[in-house]
Amino acid sequence: MQTIKEIALLVVAATVLGVIWNASNDDGISLTRAYKAGFDKDAERTEVTPKLPPNKDRSNGPSSTTTTTTAPPENPPTSQPSDPPESADPEPKTQPKDPIDESSDPDPSLDPENWEKPDEEPRVWLQDDVQFCNLAYALEMYDTCGDGPEAFAFFIDARKMKEYESGHIPTAVYLDNYQVDDLIEGVRDELNERPFLIVYCNGGDCEDSINLATALVQFGFDSENVFVYKAGYEVWVHHKLPVVEGEERGIYVPR
Repeated sequence: MQTIKEIALLVVAATVLGVIWNASNDDGISLTRAYKAGFDKDAERTEVTPKLPPNKDRSNGPSSTTTTTTAPPENPPTSQPSDPPESADPEPKTQPKDPIDESSDPDPSLDPENWEKPDEEPRVWLQDDVQFCNLAYALEMYDTCGDGPEAFAFFIDARKMKEYESGHIPTAVYLDNYQVDDLIEGVRDELNERPFLIVYCNGGDCEDSINLATALVQFGFDSENVFVYKAGYEVWVHHKLPVVEGEERGIYVPR
């Protein structure tokens, strides 16, 4: 009987110490938050039709503006274009933006699970009740992260502050997955100003972005507008895309 009492006291003491450590540690879990019981990587993927910002929404079809066309005359006059004067400066040509080559081999130092296979993955998909997007879709959302009237999305960094300070996607909101209960109220109103939220962490086996996306839905954000950028920060850096260091979000940097 004495042994049972001693064991019970040890269990109680260990529980109390565990609760105290959890409350005082930045990596501690919230005791009131409903965590996702492990992400099922083998769950079936369901492709989702990507949503696009209004200025990129190709689903709306052609403009409804009516235009009037005039039939050309039966025998239109022909004329040779005149050569520009020799002193005229040629019009500057805009260099096209280099496309992201998602098919190239990744840096061997990166986790293979962290690398996107565009021939195997859709741009947006649903898996185990979590909505994911690939790099191509994340880039379209990144292009709307400025402060102008076309601002449409927020990137959210689910990593630790130490990792955030060492480098993050420009304008990304810091929202540590393990401290979301304490941090969410400070950014909730701001996040509500834009419809799309793109959550990321380091990628690979890191599930902080998955857990944070789940938490954001629990906090009332629309699950259809919360995405996990699956490849994560390491692949973003591998493609030499814009990054900024320090605890400040930084300004939007065109890619």
